[in-house]
Amino acid sequence: MDPFARSLPRARTSTASVPATMRALVRDADGVTLAEVATPRRLAADEVLLRVLVAGLCRTDCYVAEGRLGAAGEGRILGHELAAEVVAAGPEVVGLALGERVSVDPRIPCRRVDGRCRGCAQ
Repeated sequence: MDPFARSLPRARTSTASVPATMRALVRDADGVTLAEVATPRRLAADEVLLRVLVAGLCRTDCYVAEGRLGAAGEGRILGHELAAEVVAAGPEVVGLALGERVSVDPRIPCRRVDGRCRGCAQ
């Protein structure tokens, strides 16, 4: 038996009950500003919307704030290391329940997660 196997309900919901705006640290012309930004309203079939509970800022975020990363221009939201709660999901999302708490690792190159990281296997 696979200790990582899970059978969770398919997560389906709209973003109708999600607030229209969210607070975020945003790179702007002055550096970084805590701003109210629009919450994403349209999710792809395989996307989830998360409510961030806590986010860490790392050296990469400092580089973004300083304008030292070419692809990270104005409008970029900082804080890619986070713990969050699933608040909405597209119809193809499986293995996550609404309200479930998750941590995010934005460095998973295969974009396939089934309860265990496949980075080492690939």
